[in-house]
Amino acid sequence: MTPSKHLRFHGKELVAACMLALLAPAAEAGPNKVYGSEFAWVNNFNNSIINSSFSTNSVPGMTVWYNFSSNSLYGYPAIVRGWHYGWNPAGDTLFPKQIAATRSIPCSFSYSSGGTNMAGDFAYDMFLRWDNQKSTPQLEVMVWAGNNSWPIGSQTGTNVISEGGASFDLW
Repeated sequence: MTPSKHLRFHGKELVAACMLALLAPAAEAGPNKVYGSEFAWVNNFNNSIINSSFSTNSVPGMTVWYNFSSNSLYGYPAIVRGWHYGWNPAGDTLFPKQIAATRSIPCSFSYSSGGTNMAGDFAYDMFLRWDNQKSTPQLEVMVWAGNNSWPIGSQTGTNVISEGGASFDLW
């Protein structure tokens, strides 16, 4: 198991990350649980098997396990606040945020992982818009905390942001 990672981003780091974000494909509803203003869910592509169990207390959490034969994209588990591509079972409207009106987004998350030859990413996603509407996001910023894969596109900067002892590249 790798140790848990904790990240916090403010101001210029958010703006730098926003410059690279791409729109993601529409989400598909899977198993989910609402935790007040947030919800946890598993998005499965192509009828893949991503097993999950949700935390039983009021704090969002989930344990996920899977065993895939290739490095293809099979889906993703997520804990979400606000709108996620037209879907918002918790009814919270914090996200998406308007880029021009946002100076910082205090955030943190932790994860641990195990296994060998793992592909995929462990990411903190922020959903934004150019206007102030509270609906489907227009922009997704993904902060990948640990991975054995890479985003779509080309790397445009190396070690651009450093936080919590980790350095991040921009794609």
